[in-house]
Amino acid sequence: MKLVDYLRNNKINTLDFANELGVSRQSIYNYIADPSQPNHAIPRPHILTKIVNMTQGEVTFKDFYVYEEDI
Repeated sequence: MKLVDYLRNNKINTLDFANELGVSRQSIYNYIADPSQPNHAIPRPHILTKIVNMTQGEVTFKDFYVYEEDI
């Protein structure tokens, strides 16, 4: 599940999630941006691990990458 979908489905605002994760709100916006957007960013591995843990595995590492079959 994409992070943006997780946040929306669970009614979690980006500021609350950013604070709990220990990053800026802008970082969350960058993580949920479409990969074609210039501000898109993939979290560093230690942040990815925290996201997977905070979402209880609903958002995984692979959810931040685009694969050929997705294009």
